[in-house]
Amino acid sequence: MNSTPEYQAPPDSNGAGRSARFHSPTGLAIDTRPDGGLFVADSANHCIRRVSFTGVVSDALGTPTLPGVMLDDEQQLSAAKFDGPQGLALLGRDFIVADTNNHALFYADLDADGTGVIYRIGGSPGSAGIVDGPRTGFAFPSSDRTGRQQCRYARRGR
Repeated sequence: MNSTPEYQAPPDSNGAGRSARFHSPTGLAIDTRPDGGLFVADSANHCIRRVSFTGVVSDALGTPTLPGVMLDDEQQLSAAKFDGPQGLALLGRDFIVADTNNHALFYADLDADGTGVIYRIGGSPGSAGIVDGPRTGFAFPSSDRTGRQQCRYARRGR
């Protein structure tokens, strides 16, 4: 019997197959296009990860292992920060993310080259609760299954 423990990569490791590591994966979304893949809300790593159809894991949105908060209603996608994302919906190339610990919903409007803008479409980071009203007024979403057109209206405050 070998008493030496098997090496474990850090919980945020990208890579192929079994060398990749997740920490509390929760939400899943599948992009069936040839260049798509499986997207995972990696909750305890505070990011959205992509698993290609060849099995390679990479970071798609957020900064792995560093929880954060986005206080602006709109900012560049490269500045996306999450704290425990759990719900995830894919709409074409765009995402809706339920950022649980920030009590907010975000709409990531991706361009074909992976750049783009992220919008807060509901909730107020740091303020949990139940409030009806403007888009920043509702709190603590855990998933979203609305259509893309409705999301565009929500992000524009309609």
